[in-house]
Amino acid sequence: MKPKLSTFSRTILLRTVLLRKIALICLVAATSWSLAAAVATPDCPATLGDLYARIRSVGLDPKRVYHVRGASIDRPNLHIDLDDGTLAFTEDICGQTTGAVFEGEGDTWG
Repeated sequence: MKPKLSTFSRTILLRTVLLRKIALICLVAATSWSLAAAVATPDCPATLGDLYARIRSVGLDPKRVYHVRGASIDRPNLHIDLDDGTLAFTEDICGQTTGAVFEGEGDTWG
């Protein structure tokens, strides 16, 4: 029998799991996208090393912060419910969004 978690512990655990899955999805998407990119633009890093450094230093875009209630993201092996909270996207790199951060109540299933 599993031990019961307090509401606070469950919230922290769910938030940690959610953030890890979102970070993994963003990293895989950014890596896949960077390998497929063929044309460099002036604001686009020229090498994979430079791209990696840019991804590591990217910040949140203050113009793309949203209050989210009742949203879902469905993928073949992942389902994310964003019940109530704030969703912020990172600054674009080479015209692509490479990440997002959600703070609030939500669940993940994978």
